[in-house]
Amino acid sequence: MGLMINVKESPYEFDTDQNGFPTFTQKNIDFLNGILRYDSNYSTSSDKNNPEYQASYAGILERGNFFAFPATSTSTEYDELGNPIDDLYRVIVSIDKLNSTHLSSEGNSTNSTSSGKRNKGRAKIAHAIRDYGGEKLKESLQKGDTSIIDVIADPTVGGKHNFSFATKFCSYVSIHALEKDNYCIYDEILQQVLPYYAYMYIDDFDNKLYKTVKATKANGNLSRNESLVYILKQNKDYSGYRKLIDNIIVGVKNKIDVSITYADFDHLVWYYFKGSKSKIISAMNCLPKKQ
Repeated sequence: MGLMINVKESPYEFDTDQNGFPTFTQKNIDFLNGILRYDSNYSTSSDKNNPEYQASYAGILERGNFFAFPATSTSTEYDELGNPIDDLYRVIVSIDKLNSTHLSSEGNSTNSTSSGKRNKGRAKIAHAIRDYGGEKLKESLQKGDTSIIDVIADPTVGGKHNFSFATKFCSYVSIHALEKDNYCIYDEILQQVLPYYAYMYIDDFDNKLYKTVKATKANGNLSRNESLVYILKQNKDYSGYRKLIDNIIVGVKNKIDVSITYADFDHLVWYYFKGSKSKIISAMNCLPKKQ
């Protein structure tokens, strides 16, 4: 697939490809990072001047020895399993809240408290990671080991297969505690549009990444392409998912000579397509329709 870059003269507009979608130019990446610094959805964990920064996962991970667990705690606060609340639990809560991964709705607790019904999803995952061990977690994240995703996402731990949360936990802890960008994030928006970026940047594009849904009354009598990347999540294949994004990142380097990180890729794609199903459909329909 040939790639053309439409460079916008305005510094406040994304450079786009021939289909009108943002491409990974350095200008776009710098522009987006500037936007995110002041976006309320991101600034809590990206802007050190934000009053809530120190209590967010980023602030917690950048101070002290996060990986020193399990350890004796003097906390007078306890989680839903009765364990003392520590930095690990606080990081889990912060990531869960800021990313809407809904761990707090997992588990089976119906115990009423002053704040209403409390559930055990966050506490169960914290307990599982403590059992795994802080030093072992640190070693796994430093190596980019994919098996830790399965440990955290295990449905017997938090009540469901928490694949998206596990990828975000590993990504954010690696970046903020170890200064390593070893894990790409799985997100519903990303998975829905990933085949488009694979098509644009990977020369040996795998057309098994999507399907064409035939026209019906339900979809307005228009056929459309839909991603099949979610199957990697269903199959618990984080290695396959990361390899797909690795290949796109290599394609970006080969085609436009820009080196991007997992975080750069996630931010640009997620921010542009969030909240717009029509943009996702338009991008996916640039792929050839299948018979």
